[in-house]
Amino acid sequence: MLIRHPKLSPMVQVLLNWFVADPNNAIEWCTSVGRSCGELVVIGTAPAQSLKPSLNTLLQYGLLQQTEVFFNGLRWSRLSVAADVSFLALTECADDCA
Repeated sequence: MLIRHPKLSPMVQVLLNWFVADPNNAIEWCTSVGRSCGELVVIGTAPAQSLKPSLNTLLQYGLLQQTEVFFNGLRWSRLSVAADVSFLALTECADDCA
């Protein structure tokens, strides 16, 4: 199931489809002040390059959800696909099939 969003660039759509392809796919982004601030950890197979600008775009459109997790005293934002995106996928599919 591919999602096509008219306002997203092709690279951002690739990342969004990576999140949708497997619900276990996630990216953790360190949000604590320090050496690790801004570091990304990919959970699942590695998606496309240029992650940070694409992640910012997906967050801006509300297509990702954030969960705060703590590892060894550092705060990380776990980014995963938002629940609304599955509805978007079904709507897009219905529009394409009609």
